[in-house]
Amino acid sequence: MTRLAPLSFAAHGSLGWTPTVSSVVPGQGAAVALCMDELPGFALRLPLAIQLQRGRARPVVPVRGVRAGGLPLLDEAGTWRARIVPFALRRGPFQAVRTADTETVFVDETALLPPGGAVVPLFDGPGTLAAATRDHLAALAGWQAGL
Repeated sequence: MTRLAPLSFAAHGSLGWTPTVSSVVPGQGAAVALCMDELPGFALRLPLAIQLQRGRARPVVPVRGVRAGGLPLLDEAGTWRARIVPFALRRGPFQAVRTADTETVFVDETALLPPGGAVVPLFDGPGTLAAATRDHLAALAGWQAGL
């Protein structure tokens, strides 16, 4: 279960995350969102669809339709199999939430881990995001801007 909280050094300073690809739970009409920057790469390799979300047209990879068409994008566990992976499945535990006049980065606390192994630290020091976290959040901002 997701537990979102604003990203902060006080709450998450000693924790990290593991860059992995999220699983997809294919339901009726399941689709993975794409941003405008991802369209050319995906359009050359996979069939795309346009989905209406809150009155706006959004490009998506129709997971169920593609799978039924003989191009298995998912394995039995819902793990993405294609060589190119949409950022929506690589965004990690981060989510940017826009309020009235600002954007706040939230983190799924259930996806955070103590240091060690392949865990990427969130912070280098008090109030200083680690380089990998900064890069990933910049990619998230670019992805959201392209939606």
